[in-house]
Amino acid sequence: MDVETLKKQFSLALFLVPGNAFKAACVVFPDDLNMACIKAVEWNNDPEVLAEIERLKNIEDKALKDEEEILSLVPSKNEALELAWNLANNRLVEPRDRVNALKLFNEVAGYMPDKTINKNVVTEVKTNRVMVIKDFGDNEAWEKRAIDQQRELVNGN
Repeated sequence: MDVETLKKQFSLALFLVPGNAFKAACVVFPDDLNMACIKAVEWNNDPEVLAEIERLKNIEDKALKDEEEILSLVPSKNEALELAWNLANNRLVEPRDRVNALKLFNEVAGYMPDKTINKNVVTEVKTNRVMVIKDFGDNEAWEKRAIDQQRELVNGN
């Protein structure tokens, strides 16, 4: 690579990590620490590098101003509420759209709770090593009760 390209890479790295010329030089020369040390000292105050950093700062400032302009176009919460309310009360708007505008108004105003689903449900499973069995007594008592029950069913008592 030519020196101009390496200086631009160094400028960008120094712009992203301000005040750490060695780290910026290590980005440009990752395999050669000796060269990184030399260039960190040489290029730290180089006029081309400083001009490139200034150009990058101007680009960043312009981007921030553009972002602020875009955010200034976004309506405030009160303006959004007013727009939704006006749509909901406008008789020239389709009824379905009026209902949707009213739902939007209620959500933005905070009248309706969020429809979030809690997916972090914990189910606790307890394992017992004892099996519960109903005791019907001994075999003769169980047989006597079964015969009595059948007799009652047949006789209809």
